[in-house]
Amino acid sequence: AAVGWSVVFGGSPRIQSWSALSIPHMGAYSKAVQDDPDQQERSAYVGFFRMPWLPEALFSFNGFSMMKEGVYGDHDQATLDEYLRVFSEPGALTAALNWYRAIDLASSPDAGVVDLPTAFIWGNADPVVGDLSLELQRDYFKGNLWETELDTGHWLMETHAEAVTSAVLEHLARAR
Repeated sequence: AAVGWSVVFGGSPRIQSWSALSIPHMGAYSKAVQDDPDQQERSAYVGFFRMPWLPEALFSFNGFSMMKEGVYGDHDQATLDEYLRVFSEPGALTAALNWYRAIDLASSPDAGVVDLPTAFIWGNADPVVGDLSLELQRDYFKGNLWETELDTGHWLMETHAEAVTSAVLEHLARAR
């Protein structure tokens, strides 16, 4: 999400519209992380992910049981098997965690006002994103912002791929 938002903030003329899943505008998200105890609690996992070696040890312990029963517990078996196959490859889990180690959620200096047609799709049962992030996001848009709320958690494509695809296609049709 942070990488996608950074591309949008870069202002490239090649980007004509933007569809964001789960994580709202990084400026709004960063402000909520700084000011909102609920968002701070929801984002606490990032501090754990940023620790050296410990997340890898815990996630891979006991045949990745923490991932099977926790992080990816709501995924279907085929998706779960694929994630575990990938994370079992040497260095893959560290590479995934390094994305979290490279970002600073407390500051988002390039997170300006967005003037692109934007679709934001999120799950109303997302344990990662609190309400304040969603509310603050609206202040960061000069262009059209279309919001789609799904009755699910954080992993939208894994749990509601058809609804996400439909929302993105509707957005693209509107953004023309």
